[in-house]
Amino acid sequence: MRQQIRREVENESHETFADAGVADVRHLLPVVQGLIEHEPGFHYLLQDSGQVIVAGNMLHLRPVPGERWLAWSHRLPKEINQDIVYGIGYRLDDGGYYFVGMDASPLTHLQRALWTTILWGIAGFGLIGVAGGLFLSNLILKWIETISRTARSIMQGDMSRRIPLRGTDDELDHLSESLNAMLDQNEYLIASLKQVSNDIAHDMRRPLARMRQNLERAIGAHGPSDTMHEQVECAIEDLDAALEIFSSLLKLAQLESGAWNNEMEPLDPARLLESVLEGVMHLERV
Repeated sequence: MRQQIRREVENESHETFADAGVADVRHLLPVVQGLIEHEPGFHYLLQDSGQVIVAGNMLHLRPVPGERWLAWSHRLPKEINQDIVYGIGYRLDDGGYYFVGMDASPLTHLQRALWTTILWGIAGFGLIGVAGGLFLSNLILKWIETISRTARSIMQGDMSRRIPLRGTDDELDHLSESLNAMLDQNEYLIASLKQVSNDIAHDMRRPLARMRQNLERAIGAHGPSDTMHEQVECAIEDLDAALEIFSSLLKLAQLESGAWNNEMEPLDPARLLESVLEGVMHLERV
């Protein structure tokens, strides 16, 4: 638009000089007067060498040649309401000054509209960005809280708890699936380890029990000396202690696996303390 306004003003000034033939006030005067009557879209000003207005529809201007942007309202009569005028001034051969210009208000209005659009666009995109950031942060925080609840449940013993999927098949769902697969593998390894512990406890109890039975039969047989009888009794006591340890290990494994959750009973601290003291006294005797 700026280039279009410049071309129209240049064409108008060239036509004016072409019609006048000579670039002085006397030859330009009738041409300018005719243009004022027939070209209402342009602004003309013709001043003599003493800066006296000879013809035109503008107020006095300093005789400055070249392109000019006139944004002062006093350069135009009061009945003309325009924001800005673009024009070109020329020095004449006789010392006079000629200016031709046109209304450039559409250009300023377009600039204001563009700046307004840009500012509103920035504000709109900023608002959308803030809202989107809050939405995403809320979504991620909810997902993290879900993972935290699942982790707390697993720490409390619920090894079957898993992270729920949202069904959106996005990156968060893919990460949840990977974490669930890791939890499945951990549950399988822990179950395998518990099973191995149970198997070991069962396998060790059988040979120890048979050994105890053999020792009891040896005591009941005829012919052992008192010393041998005493040694066999000590061995039986040691086997009983070993069997008690394996029974305790088996109970612990079953408790960790949740097999006895429905058979638990309140613990009597007095009985527990009594059992501990008996164990300590037994160790001191040994």
